[in-house]
Formats: sequence, structure tokens, C-alpha cells
Amino acid sequence: MEMINRTAVVVKAARPYYDWAMSVHDGTGDWTLEKLHEFANVYLIPDVEGEGDPGTDLKPYWKAIFENELETWHLIIDDWPSPLTFKMFLEWFDFEFHVIVLDLWEGPLEREVT
Repeated sequence: MEMINRTAVVVKAARPYYDWAMSVHDGTGDWTLEKLHEFANVYLIPDVEGEGDPGTDLKPYWKAIFENELETWHLIIDDWPSPLTFKMFLEWFDFEFHVIVLDLWEGPLEREVT
């Protein structure tokens, strides 16, 4: 088991994201905000001190995360909110920081550029 030099950030949809997602949704499935939370993405960022602060620690990454979250739900960029702002990002998502990240697998860490 190895500790890696990253902080994991779980990004969960807040009400504004859910409302937007439902406005562009095709109507299939029984999506709720809670169900969206089950599919929350996890992002690895450099180590942070303490408990993590979205207003500080995510500032360099907010746009990439925001765009990925929108794209995960809906691929048509013209339907995305515009302009995307850091303030909107903080309103549209809730964040959980996990500062201890342990790698239990001894195999190599593989990367895929998206």
C-alpha cells in the first residue's frame, strides 16, 4: 500500500446543476439529485493542506472540472450555460476533499488523456 501525493476531490451536483441537467435531459430514467450523487466524479489534484478549500484549492482547475461535468451529462456545448464563471462553479457543485489517498494495487498507474 502506498500513499500518493494527491488530494482526491469528489465533485457532486448541487441544485443549479441538477436543474440545468434536467432542462436538457431527454426524459429517460428517473434522475434525482441524490441519484446524480451516486455518479459523482473524483478528481486528483496536488496535495492540499488541511481540509481543502474549493475557493482556493480548485481555482486552477475549476474550468476543466466544470466543462467535464457538463460534458459528462450533455455533449452539445451550445446548450451549456454561458459564460462559465468560478462563482457559478462554486454554486453548481458541492465538494468533498480527501487528503489521504492510498493506492492498494501494486500494478502501474495508467493514464488516459481525455
